Amino acid sequence: GGQITQMIMMLVSGLTVGGTVLVGQYYGARLDDEVKRTIGTMLSLLTILGVALTAIMLIASDAVLRLLNTPKEAFSEAHNYLVISLWGTLCVFWYNALSSIQRGMGDSKRPLIFVAVACVVNVGLDLLMFGAWGMGAAGAALATIISQGLSVVLCAVYLGTHGFVFDFKLSSFRIDAEKVKLLIRIGLPSSVQSFVTNLSFLMMTTITNGFGVAASAAVAVCGKFNSFGIMPAIAMSSSVSSVAAQNIGAGQHDRAV
Repeated sequence: GGQITQMIMMLVSGLTVGGTVLVGQYYGARLDDEVKRTIGTMLSLLTILGVALTAIMLIASDAVLRLLNTPKEAFSEAHNYLVISLWGTLCVFWYNALSSIQRGMGDSKRPLIFVAVACVVNVGLDLLMFGAWGMGAAGAALATIISQGLSVVLCAVYLGTHGFVFDFKLSSFRIDAEKVKLLIRIGLPSSVQSFVTNLSFLMMTTITNGFGVAASAAVAVCGKFNSFGIMPAIAMSSSVSSVAAQNIGAGQHDRAV
């Protein structure tokens, strides 16, 4: 279930990567109006995609789980986890978008603080819902989407009350066709790369599921270790993108190189 939601995130990850680069370039060039248009376009586009993907995947959830050869002993729990997680898709999209915007403007500390708070809440709710209340996988999924929603609210409230360049008013959420093209052109290669990588993991999961619950759980556990292993590379890539984009926007190409 978690891998399916991760695949959905990969489909739009390119937009957030493109957002980091575009916001960084415009911010470095001191083009505040362009920054606003980029943010408004990205948030509006991600909202539309989030709603659409949530609806599609809720309808296709059982078929997708069967396609992945989910063991029958785990099918009910996997279904509960997936369906509840899908309701938090929009929160995941928004948090990643807001984080990419802040990184593009050179601020990586506040996203860390917001997600740290969400992680503490997530663990606490896991212990309560999954452990004390015995809600199973549904409890774990519910704890996750509540904490993700909290991180989005904290991030949006902070930005909206501290003179952020984007005012979060309904009238500011507009899709600019030019910005959509730029977001896709810059972010599509990254999105395809991430999608293909996660697709290979899904194929491996499908094969492993055929060997039963124990084998499936073993692969899932090892997958978590793999996720930790690639974090330093992802963090470095993100920081390089932000720094390079701001310097290019400011015309400091020697510093970008």
